[in-house]
Amino acid sequence: MAERVGQAFAAELRALLLLADARRTSRGQPRWTSTRLGSALEIDPSLVRRWLRGERVPSLQSGHVDALATVLQLDEAQRRSLETAQIQALRVQTSASVSSRQLDSAHASLPSQHSNTVVQQTTDSDEPHTAAAAADAGRPATQWLTLAELRAGQAVHEHVQKWRTVLEQYEGEYAQLKAMEDAARKSGNNARRLLTTTGNQLVLAVLRVLHDLDFTTAPMQSQTSRADEFRIRSPSPMDWECLALIRGYTRGLQVADLVRLGSSSAVYGTIYGHPPNAVWYVVNQYATTDPDTRPQPFRDQLDGASALWEIGGLIVDTRDLFRCWNAVDSGALRPEDARALLLGARGQFTYLDGS
Repeated sequence: MAERVGQAFAAELRALLLLADARRTSRGQPRWTSTRLGSALEIDPSLVRRWLRGERVPSLQSGHVDALATVLQLDEAQRRSLETAQIQALRVQTSASVSSRQLDSAHASLPSQHSNTVVQQTTDSDEPHTAAAAADAGRPATQWLTLAELRAGQAVHEHVQKWRTVLEQYEGEYAQLKAMEDAARKSGNNARRLLTTTGNQLVLAVLRVLHDLDFTTAPMQSQTSRADEFRIRSPSPMDWECLALIRGYTRGLQVADLVRLGSSSAVYGTIYGHPPNAVWYVVNQYATTDPDTRPQPFRDQLDGASALWEIGGLIVDTRDLFRCWNAVDSGALRPEDARALLLGARGQFTYLDGS
């Protein structure tokens, strides 16, 4: 197996550590470990371990070699030996560094829709390039590089590492933002079922929104009651409660529902010992059409509407219920204020932005 790019530096550092350990043990001091050495150098011990495995080489600008010489109490000859090994390893690393062609490829691979993981084209190679590979990359073999070229190559390498770090940070931030967007869309889709569904899906959507407004809901406790009839109670005033019928239609609402509401209101009084404070007719009509183009409920059936009002009825168009919930969800309206609007409404509940 080919040696790692920092093997020359790793071998020299291990040899110097053996000498330093011999001096320490003769004085009754513990041997150097990666943790102790990292602490003395004020760097992450994992970096020391990577030096010793030949996976990383300190840059010429880092000052780590001088710091090692001080901590390990190296003499000048040992310091220069370690520096020579550093330069030798950096020559190998420079030849294995990312070519400009790889950088262009990595830049072109950035996800256009920000949904794919950034492809890390700029990885450190564990295998040194040959002279022929270096020549193919437009550079001379490493033994013919000057110190200025080494420094410049190291600067390019460090820039690539920063570029990778920025991309990884960007990808992490994007993932967090995307998760927030998905959560918001899920919440919005649940509430939009008020506008697009009928049957059981509509019932669940209405109950979820009423819970968000801090109402409590329960099915009617009667064998004659249906799955879309509910007892709704408000936390304040504590004795307020109403009967709610939740209906959805792909066309206009049905006047027959009003007859049903009248009989259900009487059943409510029998079950709970008192009539409801209000009767709500929560309706999503023309569910398959654009909400902006739908007429108001009972616009052409005022007689039917008046019959509902005679029993304390309130028409709650799900479009207005959605607007009210959206105001609470955005923080523009408090749940208790939304409940007060619903409890105080007469005839038909209407919510306009800011109302």
